[in-house]
Amino acid sequence: MRRSLRQGGSLALLVLCLAVSSRAAAQTPTSGWNSLDIGATLPGGTGGANDGFSVYAAGSDIWNQSDDFRYVYRPLNGDGLIITRLTNFNAPDAWSKAGLMIRESLDGGSRHASMFHTGSQGLAFQHRTATNDWTAHSAATNSSTTWVKLERQGSTFIGSYSNDGITWTTLGQTSISMGSSVYIGLALTSHSSEYASVNFMNVYASDISAWQSTDIGSVSYAG
Repeated sequence: MRRSLRQGGSLALLVLCLAVSSRAAAQTPTSGWNSLDIGATLPGGTGGANDGFSVYAAGSDIWNQSDDFRYVYRPLNGDGLIITRLTNFNAPDAWSKAGLMIRESLDGGSRHASMFHTGSQGLAFQHRTATNDWTAHSAATNSSTTWVKLERQGSTFIGSYSNDGITWTTLGQTSISMGSSVYIGLALTSHSSEYASVNFMNVYASDISAWQSTDIGSVSYAG
């Protein structure tokens, strides 16, 4: 359902949105995840959706020198990656954005790298390399792809897309100096006077530095 923010819209609907947002912000939809609105945006909401999240959001944009959006996130220490499949993306504007983000802080002008679907402008790999600096952009016209991936390898951030969640194509990569402890998650912004909504399905996020590897048993050669 499209939730209108236009002046003169239903006060009752706005009250309902505020109430749902309050409940969503107070809960942790899946263990280890949190959700909040970043920037001077009207409140959005987050709920569970099978193996992912159902999110609606206002927000003027994720762009320029500060961002305005809904973020579903968890801490990341060191290298990591996140993958999701987008479904039911209700995008009221050509530049509505839904996708993945690794972010240095929860401030509006934070450094970040992001991999987005847009309303009708295809895919976008966007990044801010310095706090409160301008945002940069790499684009692809492919809009039928539903899977997106974002990786951190040291100071290198890589955005990719896929038709099946197995074979990936890199859209862009950049170098951003961030501390070891950052945030990794899902982002949605409306870029409109109406709410956007999306289901983030098959969500997978990994702190690569937490994994270990060893040979077990009397192997002939070390793996």
